[in-house]
Amino acid sequence: MKLYYTPGACAMAPHIVFEWTGTPYELALADRADPAFKTINPMGAVPALVTEDLGTLTQCGAIMRYQTRLAGAAYGPKPSEPREAYEFDHWECFFTGDVHPAFFPFFMPFRFTKDVSEEALAQVRAAAPDLVSRAFAVLDAHLEGRRTIIGDRLTFIDAYATPMIRWAKTGLPDTYAKFPNIQRHYQMMAADPGVQRAMAQQGIEA
Repeated sequence: MKLYYTPGACAMAPHIVFEWTGTPYELALADRADPAFKTINPMGAVPALVTEDLGTLTQCGAIMRYQTRLAGAAYGPKPSEPREAYEFDHWECFFTGDVHPAFFPFFMPFRFTKDVSEEALAQVRAAAPDLVSRAFAVLDAHLEGRRTIIGDRLTFIDAYATPMIRWAKTGLPDTYAKFPNIQRHYQMMAADPGVQRAMAQQGIEA
């Protein structure tokens, strides 16, 4: 299987899962500005996973569910536990629908204004800390007294959280500093050998 990524993007999450499960894979650096990449993913986004059996898979959460099913549910939900399956669905949707979009004004302010002056773009970027803080407050409260996000084992949800928390740590450090439980979780993940291998392969630091 071939995983298309850009360094530090949310494709880091399935990259971590591959390292955890030991499933054979290769990495391919995506050039999202290249029209040819849209033949792989018409949305021009990463991750994209090219497989022999199912063709090209997109959408980060769906890719990680596929990965964990291949690995016999390691790092994913147990099919016999509906409540746990709900927890996975809930947190996957939370990161996809609440946390990830909260960073859009920071990374892509041009999406939200037709005024491309630096002043206008700066005003859009200024909205990001409040949006991220609102989502992080929910996650930080959930992590109170918890080691991992679901149960007491590492899951693909922890992997999914890692690149997004890193975005705050590196890009919005004042926001990151407000949430001690999130900091603790990130420090745990940054010390994980699989996470370290994925970051090293992507040429980034925690």
